Amino acid sequence: MASSPARYGAAMGTASRRLGTSLLVLVALVTSGGCTAGASGADLPPAITCTTHVRLEAGSAGGEESTTLTVDRVDGGAAAPEELTVAPFRLAVSYIGEAPEGRTVTVVVSDADGVIVRDLYQLADGDALRTQFAGGHGFTGLSYVYSGSAELQLWCAADA
Repeated sequence: MASSPARYGAAMGTASRRLGTSLLVLVALVTSGGCTAGASGADLPPAITCTTHVRLEAGSAGGEESTTLTVDRVDGGAAAPEELTVAPFRLAVSYIGEAPEGRTVTVVVSDADGVIVRDLYQLADGDALRTQFAGGHGFTGLSYVYSGSAELQLWCAADA
């Protein structure tokens, strides 16, 4: 059975409309920020601050020490972490804004025996860093980390 020129023309018109619609959707995604591959880091905050509370005896109110660590955004590549030691814990945090491997915050907590926890936050844009969990515990939420009988409470939030 031979196909008619009219049927061929209708099929090509449908294919052309589908291609045109697909290209329109792709252009809309790219220009609206729906694709983050080419998005700018201009909306990322310049720094983050991590807050810690350490209790040498978990659950006790005595012997509590509170500290903060402010980490500036580094663009263009790997960043050496900023570090803070509050015995028995060591906190190391890096904040990479624009790099080939993406936008990230890495939080590592260790003690004398080695790494206890390592968290990686991968960011599409600055909105992820501006998230505030209940209680004002930033984009990480409140984390509890233990070493022996000591307790570390930790959270990180974007600076204004």
